[in-house]
Amino acid sequence: MGAAVGYAGYRRGRPLLMSAIFGQRAHLSVGGRLIDMFAIVGILFATSASLGLGTLQIGRGLQIITGLGELGNAVLIAIIAVLTCVFLISAVSGVAKGIRRLSNFNMVLAAVVAFFLFVAGPTVFLLNFIPSVVGTYFGEMFQMLSLSASWGTEAEEFMRSWTLFYWAWWVSWAPFVGVFVARISRGRTLRQYVSVVLLAPTVICVLAFSVFGGTAIWLQRDGVDIAGAASPEDMLFRVLDALPFAQITPIAIIVLLAVFFITSADSATLVMASMSQQGKPEPDRKIIIFWGVALAGVSSVMLAVGGANALQGLQDLVTVAALPFAVILLALIPAFLRDLSTDPMSLRHHYARTALDNAVRQGMDEHGDDFALEVRHQEGPAAAGHAVDSTGERMSSWYQRTDENGQPVEYDYRQDTYVDARPAVADQPAAGERPTVDERSPRNGRPPEQH
Repeated sequence: MGAAVGYAGYRRGRPLLMSAIFGQRAHLSVGGRLIDMFAIVGILFATSASLGLGTLQIGRGLQIITGLGELGNAVLIAIIAVLTCVFLISAVSGVAKGIRRLSNFNMVLAAVVAFFLFVAGPTVFLLNFIPSVVGTYFGEMFQMLSLSASWGTEAEEFMRSWTLFYWAWWVSWAPFVGVFVARISRGRTLRQYVSVVLLAPTVICVLAFSVFGGTAIWLQRDGVDIAGAASPEDMLFRVLDALPFAQITPIAIIVLLAVFFITSADSATLVMASMSQQGKPEPDRKIIIFWGVALAGVSSVMLAVGGANALQGLQDLVTVAALPFAVILLALIPAFLRDLSTDPMSLRHHYARTALDNAVRQGMDEHGDDFALEVRHQEGPAAAGHAVDSTGERMSSWYQRTDENGQPVEYDYRQDTYVDARPAVADQPAAGERPTVDERSPRNGRPPEQH
């Protein structure tokens, strides 16, 4: 999703919307608006469920640290209110300031906590455990890919509660994460984007699950009852309680959890606000605040109504809501491939292969093995550009830059910039004045994207 959205936005000049993947003006159609609307709703519910789950875990940490009894809904809603205030300040500050600083702080703190568990916990066991995990993963990958209900009731139940649930969960997060990662990846090539997006999270997840999960497994084998925790929220704190500095580490974990959910909520709020305004790069603050309050409101209502059970129901709702996005993802693939097939780089590669193929065929037909290639004017079927119109609609219309309303933006060749991006100067060309061929010559009469 991020590759397709980022390519459509930064290569094709379309707004950063899911619907924009399907065409230059698709986001203005009824179908395009429905796609973007479903995306916003999916982001809202998916992030609200995560915020609610994070609140429960933070609340459990406060219980352990302070020695208080079970926290009521009022305290949990107060936690959501505090988190909301922080992530709204971060979201309003923008990606370059608040979100970036919080994310960097979060990654550093997460690395410190993981390093502490690695050193204070079973270091030798984890050193052996990590490569075993990687080997097991690749060893069982194809077997797990073929897992289905035909294996029996146990496999069917496992897939329903784990595999299928998380597939749907990730699909529901695809619009949010895809659009956000696309925004922060501007200027990267598709190769760089795909490599980093696939490799970096995979490595981080392998290390994180191995260190935290491996430590819990080792403690369980050593006699500490980790698996007998009353709730999933208790397991992490039981692990920390069995390690040194048990009075300090829970505080660091609470801060880490809070910042994790703050960074998720502020980026989700920013994406929803941007999508609400036709992909506007810097959405209005009032729109950001609206979606932030809505996100906090959904989480608070679900907690107040039924606590953890309500959040489980919200997760099930997200699973059902992911179905439209699964269909959209399938439709996205041919749309993305169609865009890539008409990209100048693809056209140049195809053009070059055709040109060399035609030249070699003609050379061997006329001269056998003794011929040389030369560049000269040629017309007819033997020409490299035969049946190719580089100025045609299919090849040249896509690079037209548009504003947030989808209207074309003119290019000023004299100033070598788009009209909406140039500074206001007194010596602008008069209305109707057209640059000469010489003035266009540095870019062969084409805007930068086409060139």
